[in-house]
Amino acid sequence: DVDYDPTLPLHVAVDPGLDDPCAILWIKPCRAEKTFRIIDDVHYSGKTGEWFVPLLLGYIPSHTRYGVEWGKAFDYDAQTMEMIRRHGKWHPIDEMYGGAVGAFKTQASPMSLFDLWYSYGVARRFGGIVGVKHDSKDEAVRQAEIILPRVRIARRLDSQRTQGSGSPTLVECFYQYEWAERESPTGRKMNRQPKHNIFSHAMDAWQIYIAGKQEDPVDAALEPLINEESDKLLDNEQLIQE
Repeated sequence: DVDYDPTLPLHVAVDPGLDDPCAILWIKPCRAEKTFRIIDDVHYSGKTGEWFVPLLLGYIPSHTRYGVEWGKAFDYDAQTMEMIRRHGKWHPIDEMYGGAVGAFKTQASPMSLFDLWYSYGVARRFGGIVGVKHDSKDEAVRQAEIILPRVRIARRLDSQRTQGSGSPTLVECFYQYEWAERESPTGRKMNRQPKHNIFSHAMDAWQIYIAGKQEDPVDAALEPLINEESDKLLDNEQLIQE
């Protein structure tokens, strides 16, 4: 039963999606316990990039959208507003990793999803979101599976369904994810990929996070990820103005 701890760094992992759910994990790596604490998650489909900004900032921006106030331009139900308020009590994100597709620009949109979030102050304090592309999906799955026993999940994520009764909980996503098979005892290569379904997106976000880390954040021999200065509760709105 874990929850927010202000003494630990706050990391975020994103598996972008529109028709598919966009899955976001808030993670607290704990070196002392050699664990990763997942303290919140969302699964939403059909939402624009701007819709997620308050969840990542911890407050609704003062900007207007479509000529009206932000909170009136977007549909935030009571549960989402509770999450925004909860995240507003947390210190700003220290590291953020997302699937490489979130960094893509197109002729239709010269601003990528990550550029859009950055323009509103998400990840601005450390220079932007790290776009992660798997060199090998099999290897990404293998690494995520190896580290999974270190994961601790906040108790509310046993039952939290962020897009109605049909959306999965994080615990269901982790338990019902269909892992890629590795080599059989006879040495024959098993190439079946994980099944792409409603349970796969949270685990994909976890794989993105693990693949994006260039060092083991729970290795006690490493230097601390935060110091007294970065651990202060900062005012995100003030950072945006600066």
